[in-house]
Amino acid sequence: MICNIDFREAMEYHTDSGNDITVIYKRVDDADGHYLLAETLGIDRHGRVVSVGRNIGDSKDASICMEMYIMKRDLLIDIIRGCITTGKFRKVKNAIYNSLEEYRVGAFEYKGYLRCINSLESYYKTSMELLDHNIYRLLFLSNRPIFTKTGDEAPARYLKGSSVKNSIIGNGSLIEGSVENSIIFRKVHVGKGAAIKNSIILQGSIIGEGSKLTNIITDKYTEIAPDKELKGDEEIPLVVEKRRSF
Repeated sequence: MICNIDFREAMEYHTDSGNDITVIYKRVDDADGHYLLAETLGIDRHGRVVSVGRNIGDSKDASICMEMYIMKRDLLIDIIRGCITTGKFRKVKNAIYNSLEEYRVGAFEYKGYLRCINSLESYYKTSMELLDHNIYRLLFLSNRPIFTKTGDEAPARYLKGSSVKNSIIGNGSLIEGSVENSIIFRKVHVGKGAAIKNSIILQGSIIGEGSKLTNIITDKYTEIAPDKELKGDEEIPLVVEKRRSF
């Protein structure tokens, strides 16, 4: 689940509600195109979870379970021990869903940006959405920054003849060709005359001179030979595996 959430509001709701367990969810109106196979919640008028299902894309409206749960430590330990001793459940969430009548399980509605990445298609679609500045700002909030592993590099270099449109370019990259509607990770070399469009190029990849890439995902440290042309489908991109040469 991709989101930027302040758990303090959820904790306050959980404390005030008297729930044994609080599940965080988001009500969406685009479930037919996103969140496919994500878990959905049935919630009664009192805000209690009464059922759990699966989004199969047959309806636009759904309450998507974000797979985030708030409960006391002792209860969590009891649930884990129950999973171990009975062998019935391999995941804590499944034990919770099977005990909706035993525990008071409430639902807290999150209203910020949310996407679910559980397939190649959803990874590609969600990543490309971030090229829309309005969506980008919904995730990367100035008052709630996201901290991750640092990889300090010199700024990207754009040589004479290069062209970049509506793209995200990572530090340490060298751009000699053209990049459009794409995400370029750190230390990528785009050769002279190469053209990348609607693609995601991961760290350390080398795109040879004159190559044409459209709807492509290259994993880390891949190398595309000069004058190579690769094109994937708009919905299902072509993937070049890690450390492969093409």
